[in-house]
Amino acid sequence: MKPTLLLNPGVGWSATSPMHYTVSMQNKYCHMGHKKENWYLKALCKNNDEYHKIFDAMWHGANYKKRRNDHAFGEYLSRSNRFIKNTSLDMLMVNPKSIDAYIEYFLGHWENIKDEYQGVCDFSNTNFTLPRHFLYSIAPKLQEHFKVKVLMEFRDPVRRYFSEVGHLLDPKRKVLNAFQGDFIASRFCARREHRKLFFWNLKQDRVPDHCDYIEGYLKYCDVFGKENVYPVIMEDFWNPDKQKEELERISEFFEYEITKVHENVYVPDMGSKAPHYDYLEDQWSSDVEDLTEEDVNIAGMYMGRFYKDWKNIFGEIPEAWGK
Repeated sequence: MKPTLLLNPGVGWSATSPMHYTVSMQNKYCHMGHKKENWYLKALCKNNDEYHKIFDAMWHGANYKKRRNDHAFGEYLSRSNRFIKNTSLDMLMVNPKSIDAYIEYFLGHWENIKDEYQGVCDFSNTNFTLPRHFLYSIAPKLQEHFKVKVLMEFRDPVRRYFSEVGHLLDPKRKVLNAFQGDFIASRFCARREHRKLFFWNLKQDRVPDHCDYIEGYLKYCDVFGKENVYPVIMEDFWNPDKQKEELERISEFFEYEITKVHENVYVPDMGSKAPHYDYLEDQWSSDVEDLTEEDVNIAGMYMGRFYKDWKNIFGEIPEAWGK
């Protein structure tokens, strides 16, 4: 039997971290190797010197060392050392990148974990915006070696984007880099004006591609087959009243029983007053201010096309969205 490769291309700020902990640490379905987000497919897609430098800095620079020691995933990495000590990184560091190296890395890692896990996983949120033609070009080789499954988490579009904008206000980040040198936007960041920056972006139609849930979902369905793509409504998956049904559904998709769910800062949504759970700082540091009910309604008008597209494909808008 081929090992499973679980691709989880996002969407960021929709509890991808708690989902990663759920399927890896708590249920031992899959293991990511050295990093939850390895960014390799993005580097392969770009395959130029500029992006190779970004990739290398992420793996070897000061930021990566800090993530290893202090970030949410540091604890999991320390617990997982026995699973990665025999997994070689050499093939990932060679330029130019190749799909063969990506496959070799995960096949080698599979040999180290196959007695305790069902497969390997890549939780890189950057994979959500990979071009369709690129995914078509790598899919045959991936499917030759792996049983590829795709998992995606979706959150209320307004609240998800609000959290993403809040993340850009993190004082640890370089403001100008976050907005590619945009002086006007960086002024909001410097003042940590979360709500103002959020609405300024909406008025300028500065909405990133990963806000387009349906485009990303359909793209992966077309490439890997709809039966191999599982969309999770974040608010439902972490709703105690729906948990039994949600666990049954995802277990059926995985063909493996999922019994435990990791805690999630975003459910219930408490905005800037969210609990500071261990290893989830990437969540609770994202909402610097709070949205009012009026804010949600106004933002919903700017982002209405994303709700409409969802309804066109799935027949209804999730009950928890827009509240």
